[in-house]
Amino acid sequence: MASEVINALVSPEAAAAAIALIAVPLAYAGARAGGRGAHLGPVDAARQEHKRDAYASLLYEADAYARRARSIHVDQ
Repeated sequence: MASEVINALVSPEAAAAAIALIAVPLAYAGARAGGRGAHLGPVDAARQEHKRDAYASLLYEADAYARRARSIHVDQ
């Protein structure tokens, strides 16, 4: 009886089933991550572009404000 259980656990079918139990969820998770990256790639690129534009505008306005403040201070 014990040898039959050991033989069943060591059989190629049992090894294949054990490997499949590990490989299938990993493959699924990898495919999900890849699909999400493919979808979010263009979205993230557009988001980054808007961030750069907004930050450039902020820096421009801050610099313009600082110049106006200096010119007002010098004139007084």
